[in-house]
Amino acid sequence: MRYKGIIFDFNGTMYFDSDKHEKAWNEIRRELGYEPLSPDVFRQNTHGKTSKEILKYFFGDKYDDNKINSLIRRKGLIYRQLCLQDPNGMRLVDGLENYLDYLIAHNIPIAIATSASDSSIKFYMEVFHLDKWFSRDNIINTDSSMKSKPAPDIYLRAAKKLNLNPKDIVVYEDAPSGVMSAFNAGVGKIIGVNDERLCELSCIEDIIFDYSKEHEKNMI
Repeated sequence: MRYKGIIFDFNGTMYFDSDKHEKAWNEIRRELGYEPLSPDVFRQNTHGKTSKEILKYFFGDKYDDNKINSLIRRKGLIYRQLCLQDPNGMRLVDGLENYLDYLIAHNIPIAIATSASDSSIKFYMEVFHLDKWFSRDNIINTDSSMKSKPAPDIYLRAAKKLNLNPKDIVVYEDAPSGVMSAFNAGVGKIIGVNDERLCELSCIEDIIFDYSKEHEKNMI
């Protein structure tokens, strides 16, 4: 089957930064007197979630909205510092830029569906020059009007933005909650990124670790 559009998750899919998010969240936990969490716990319970949902998972209803917003700002600052302190890692996944160029050249609609905040998206737009391939309108992030992954909302909204039926779309995802979000939205094909464990999910059709050969697979 040929597909008409492509939607990417961002964190851990276009930019391998899961370790930096985990370090930033564990620093927040340390500052508040809590033990660090393992990468497996993060993967299963936080990847694909908004910051507010992650904090609720960590702390329940312990903190009020003002404190939550303060913690989110603090975590974002720590995360961005970690990114900037790793200039060699501050790049899109191997082969992705060429793949995006190919998709644009062949007029294939593309979008990003991410749980990242507006401030994080602004940061990514600046450091990765995402506007070369994506308008801000085609970077859809979870807001208060939709449920976050694994609910289908964000992929349904991204498909609508591309004026495509979800069944005509390929999705790239790195997290179980994101994979289930795409599956629940009824997308045509889901490709796992950078994690062989995603093969445990029956809806995954392929696993990749870079994008060097993707232009050969999913064209219209």
